[in-house]
Amino acid sequence: MTCSRFYFVSISSILLNSLLFPMNQENIHPINDLLLNREDKELVLNQKGNVFWLYGLSGSGKSTLAIQLERDLHRSGIHSLVLDGDNLRNSLNKDLGF
Repeated sequence: MTCSRFYFVSISSILLNSLLFPMNQENIHPINDLLLNREDKELVLNQKGNVFWLYGLSGSGKSTLAIQLERDLHRSGIHSLVLDGDNLRNSLNKDLGF
């Protein structure tokens, strides 16, 4: 019975979402239409968004560099965010099994 109820709830939520938020045939990810756009966020922060992707061998100093860059940007009045792969793997994704 649990599987049937779960299946019903899943189908019901899909139908409800499709009624509330009709999917554009060109956009298979309908949540993107609901999110704030980049320009609105940049206007509030009064800065342009950028991504700095640091990659390299384990132990090569990527996290150290990212930490220092964040501190320097903060000192300059620029909002920043560091997403460290090791921290994500060991916390948010620790129960995924890979």
